[in-house]
Amino acid sequence: MCGEMRSGSLLFMLAFICAILPGFNCPDDRHVLDYDRFGKGAYPRLEASDVQVLDLRDAESTYTYTVAFVDACQGCEVAEYRIYATYDDRSPDVNAPWTEVLFATYQPDAFFRHESGHLAVTVDLRLNELAAAAGLALEEIRAGNYFRFRTEVWLKDGQAFTRANSTATVNGNAFKSYFDFSLLLTCPLEEDQFTGAYKIEYVTFEPGPHGPIFGMTPPSVYIRAVEGSATQRTFQWHYLPDFNDMFPPLSWRFDFRCAEVVLETMDTRIGCGGSSVTIELAGP
Repeated sequence: MCGEMRSGSLLFMLAFICAILPGFNCPDDRHVLDYDRFGKGAYPRLEASDVQVLDLRDAESTYTYTVAFVDACQGCEVAEYRIYATYDDRSPDVNAPWTEVLFATYQPDAFFRHESGHLAVTVDLRLNELAAAAGLALEEIRAGNYFRFRTEVWLKDGQAFTRANSTATVNGNAFKSYFDFSLLLTCPLEEDQFTGAYKIEYVTFEPGPHGPIFGMTPPSVYIRAVEGSATQRTFQWHYLPDFNDMFPPLSWRFDFRCAEVVLETMDTRIGCGGSSVTIELAGP
């Protein structure tokens, strides 16, 4: 009907505008979430978290996060918060998927009143406890793999809500829902570690038909930390500069995985015949 707008449509429009226009004056999400009063369920909203990394050098390495429960009455309908974990082994010689396990369950006696007014819970995920739950010894865990997490919010009436049965609006960035997430297993670097000016040297020298990959005279480059990553570094330099110095510089990115350094696969955007050269590392 002209002149009328259903509350669900209004909610979607507000979420869409907030997501694409950061400067738009969006209402507080506690007011946007008025739709919850009509029995739409509940979800965990992320309030605080560490960097999503577990340090393989420390068996007690812990990832801590806090979620507030959003429902019709600021979390009072939530009966249980369940956390499922799966070890994701990305090693090339591993094909069988790992079994998901119920890692932790939180009930209202573990909740507290967050400053937002919602009931909330703070969760600590420790490396040694996760490894034990997955049936792994710490030395079996290889850097670059992940623990994947899936969570469920159970209400007192028996309903369960997950990412899978929540709307795209709830799962979008505007509402900060935190149903599913992953933790990288690696050895985090200090913020300024392996940054600054470095000289490239060839360990082996195979120039090929178009010259060495970085040129006959290896350059000095400036290495920077990759924003948002605890292990990646990057620098810019031309690909095959002796062959054609008109090629634009590329961003070379590599990942420190404890005792290994891995060059990220990169499309050079340079080629002929409709395909371009892709650079891959044969091994660590």
